[in-house]
Amino acid sequence: MRALTAVVVSGLVLAGAARGAVDSIVYDQATEWREFRSEGPSVCFTVQGSILWQATEHKVTSVNTARKAASTTLSTLGSISSAGARAMATDSQGTVWIGTGDGLAMGKGTSWQVFTKESGLPASKINALCPTQEGRMWVGTDEGLAMWDRGAWKVWTKGKELRGNEVKTITTDHRGGVWVGTNMGISVLYNGAWTSHSMDNGMSWNDTRALAYDERKQVMWAAVGSADVNCYDGKAWMVYTGVQEGIVCIMVDTQSRVWLGTSAGLMKYNGEEWVTDEAKLGVPAKLVTQMLRDRSGNLWFACEKGVVYLKNPYPF
Repeated sequence: MRALTAVVVSGLVLAGAARGAVDSIVYDQATEWREFRSEGPSVCFTVQGSILWQATEHKVTSVNTARKAASTTLSTLGSISSAGARAMATDSQGTVWIGTGDGLAMGKGTSWQVFTKESGLPASKINALCPTQEGRMWVGTDEGLAMWDRGAWKVWTKGKELRGNEVKTITTDHRGGVWVGTNMGISVLYNGAWTSHSMDNGMSWNDTRALAYDERKQVMWAAVGSADVNCYDGKAWMVYTGVQEGIVCIMVDTQSRVWLGTSAGLMKYNGEEWVTDEAKLGVPAKLVTQMLRDRSGNLWFACEKGVVYLKNPYPF
């Protein structure tokens, strides 16, 4: 395998093609990656066109990836501090949403509208964000679920609809269903009706920490409990136990490889085995806290040194 080389320019690390396997099934494929460094481990990020927003424990920064410019730091987001950002997302209108422990900020970089428990959210501590193509934003908090639509909030809490109040992860499927992972199982909303998944109908644990949908195979992946991964095909759950401790995020790429960010390092399931070898993964990242696949199939990873961008390793 050819050695990776990199040059730092204005806080941005650029790297050329790396010859090596992207997993243990595909060999002799070039992977191209870029690294957008931060001054500490990246907690979360979002991509707004050519602008990359990312947060460390203490601040939020933005950088124009097309111009390779130096990053801009934000110490506040409207009336709340940018420190402690926990979740980021960009909606279908190009608006950036940043969730913190003190509230939720919505804006495009110059001005921010802030929402808290006092202004319509079930709680000010934000855990998860999920935008939809219809312009809605789903928000998970420690005390329930909220949905922003046409300038107003709708809220759900534990009861007939939501299995648990601590909402940890949210995603959508190809039919427009909204999947809400909580500490007590998964609640799913289709056309105004709620259903649920838990240990009662096949999951190995109720505590759901991360969700990712595979559009290609139309299956839902879930990280549950301390080390398990479950997969739902629309009929039944397939359970993988003891995969890895501390799974915090899941992503599925265009070829249905399942990526796992864990406290022990990055993993990938290629359909036959769980891959942990960095040379086979093709990504210079270890402690991954968030992942994103963009519309072009490119992969993004928040890790211990910033955000790593991997050009679509399967452009076919």
